[in-house]
Amino acid sequence: MERGRSDKQELDGLPQRKVSFVSPLWAAVLLVALSPVVAGAFPIFGYVHNAWLQVGMAGVAAWALWPSRQAPPTLFLTPASIGLFAIAGAAYFSTLWATNTFLAAMAALHWQTVLICFLVVHSQLKEEREARILLGVLALSLLFVAGLGVIQALFAVDWVPQISRPASTFGNANMAAHFLVLLWPVALGLVLASTSWRGRGFFGFVLLVSLGYLLQTQTRAALLASLVMVLAWLWAAVYFRKTREGKVLARRLLGAGFALVLAFSLAALSIEGFGERLYDSIGKKIERIELSDGIAGMAKGRAPMFVNTASMVAASMPFGVGGGNWPVHYPAYQNAVLLDKPHGETNASARSPHNDILQLTAEYGVFGILGLGLVGASLLSALRGLRSRPFSVAILQISAAIGLLGLLVNMQFSFPLQRTIASCTAACLLAVALWPEPQGWAFSVPRKLAGFGSVLLMVLT
Repeated sequence: MERGRSDKQELDGLPQRKVSFVSPLWAAVLLVALSPVVAGAFPIFGYVHNAWLQVGMAGVAAWALWPSRQAPPTLFLTPASIGLFAIAGAAYFSTLWATNTFLAAMAALHWQTVLICFLVVHSQLKEEREARILLGVLALSLLFVAGLGVIQALFAVDWVPQISRPASTFGNANMAAHFLVLLWPVALGLVLASTSWRGRGFFGFVLLVSLGYLLQTQTRAALLASLVMVLAWLWAAVYFRKTREGKVLARRLLGAGFALVLAFSLAALSIEGFGERLYDSIGKKIERIELSDGIAGMAKGRAPMFVNTASMVAASMPFGVGGGNWPVHYPAYQNAVLLDKPHGETNASARSPHNDILQLTAEYGVFGILGLGLVGASLLSALRGLRSRPFSVAILQISAAIGLLGLLVNMQFSFPLQRTIASCTAACLLAVALWPEPQGWAFSVPRKLAGFGSVLLMVLT
């Protein structure tokens, strides 16, 4: 760092303009951020999240598309949006051949919501300040979820019904872990990008609480994803090591390491209170997630489901069995290759293969895997040349991309993409990761078509 230069000077980014909060962008972001709060007020597990976001996003799309005296709406197409269009389109068309049409329609509504969320946020996100505020709003939502989860773990409160403790407002701790995996890297990114001690302190507190709650959930897939994300942050430090800002990054990552240590201490506490010995408590938790009986055991237990689903994929190509129809068809394949005895479920009641990539491919065929591939390719392309951008911009991109990396790991052992709140949160992060240098094609939507589309979306929802 040059003599006399502050961290604030080192981290200055792009020129900023005044942010208007009356827009579809902030309506979409608030819908996602408030979803856990609404679900806590109306605890019908999963359904409230879905209904709130699906109806709300349709309204946001109608607002964005509604013709006005100003310029007509603009649709910005990128490889990522084309990929999401492919999945959503396949979901709608699959209602024509799906065995269970209702499940296919619900899946189509889910992917419509995710697509709307991404298109609105990506098309209207323009400024670095907007990206900071967007991530900050999601971090506040993370603080609510994690804070309530920690309180549930420490004091056994029953403000919100729980199937698996501590679940915050998600009903099941594993579902809450999907949300945590996506957003704790955002809290760390805001710590690194903040130009004031107050900002670093606040987001550092959010990071501490979220990591403490993540450890309390003892969700093996989420813990593996977090390990991968820690390694990704270390890669970021190495990537920027030759730059002036790299020293700032390394120093703040060291501070974040202390937050991780404190989080382990927080996770050592339990419903039994503070009297339990700290190291004994940590030891019990480590025993539950150790590799010999944790990640490896989880993979081994689900291997028959993975292999048998692969046989379903082969038999249903190129169009798949239809959105949401994996559980309808799986009983016919449950012993196609390996004898399957799912963990805690009968074969007939398995609802997911616990692998989102396999499920998308089984349900949507080539369109599912093509859609995911386009999203991944678009993200990798956007991350090229990070050193050429202002450090504060690059760190926001990196934090969003690392959250999506954690989602990718989690997808191998769970089903976050089948949850509307996790999918819409990922859509917001994808928009931030792609925001600085969008690559695509802009199309003006004719006013009459925009008006018809806004009404149609509300009717479909």
